Amino acid sequence: MFALSIVCAVIGIVLLIILAVFKKTLEDEANIVTWPGLAVIGIGVVFFLFSFLTTIGAGEVGIPVLFGDVLGTTLDSGLHTRVPWLAVPSLPTRIQEYTMSIASGEGAKSANDAVDILTSNGVKVIVDGTVKYRIDEEMAPWVYENVGKNIQDIINIVVRPASRGLLRDMGEDYTSTALYQHRTNYRDKVKTALEKNFAENGIILVDFILRNVILPAEIVVAVNAVVVAEQKIAEKENLIAAEYKENERKVAEAAGIAEANSIINESLTQSYLQWYYIQKLETFAQSDNNTIIVMPFDQTLIPMINVNK
Repeated sequence: MFALSIVCAVIGIVLLIILAVFKKTLEDEANIVTWPGLAVIGIGVVFFLFSFLTTIGAGEVGIPVLFGDVLGTTLDSGLHTRVPWLAVPSLPTRIQEYTMSIASGEGAKSANDAVDILTSNGVKVIVDGTVKYRIDEEMAPWVYENVGKNIQDIINIVVRPASRGLLRDMGEDYTSTALYQHRTNYRDKVKTALEKNFAENGIILVDFILRNVILPAEIVVAVNAVVVAEQKIAEKENLIAAEYKENERKVAEAAGIAEANSIINESLTQSYLQWYYIQKLETFAQSDNNTIIVMPFDQTLIPMINVNK
């Protein structure tokens, strides 16, 4: 805009010079030349004034650059004033997504972009995933100067090579079955390594999603068979544990009953039994439902006979 204002000013001045030179000979044409010249100069002034303003879009950060030198400061979204010769390019700070997919047309590349991993036991495993990231606003000037001037540069220089390289490097430490069975652990290791790598390049890792771990078909069958066998073993172990608990309960119950019987036997003396016997005889003897009661106890007691009238 600053350059455009200068061009307009130059054109206007040229028209005014033409007017001054040919004013005596082209008096009628002078008015024709004067008004366009003044109009062009006016437009140039307007452009010149607007060249002191710059706008940073939403979800972006402005990076002041003076004659090719990145100043190291940033401008937030909105309208800002500046000197006309100060350039203010911008970088997006919104969350970006880079997907490496085995399905053609689904990821960032139109073709198959999944990552092939040669595991520690020599089996080829295919993985695909999605990286979510954003540019660190405070590091944006450094990123602009050292990494790239747009998001595609950042993908090509940092995001894509780091993601694919770390997926391979971390996967080589696993066997094929371990990688398949411990996907969460593998994902966490890749995520931690990506966070460190991105931070060194002025990028914040928002999330890493491990989408698929694809093994050869014959290994999948073998892994599933192992899982089924482990489940059956676990079920049997649970059943044995339950039976063991039930046996413990029965032993404890029997011990409680035996202890109760022992306490009762110790409290049943001969005198107490005789007294209790006499109390029951008296109860039966006074009951209207009994006609004759004969309950000998031993040789020391005489049977009681009650005949109701």
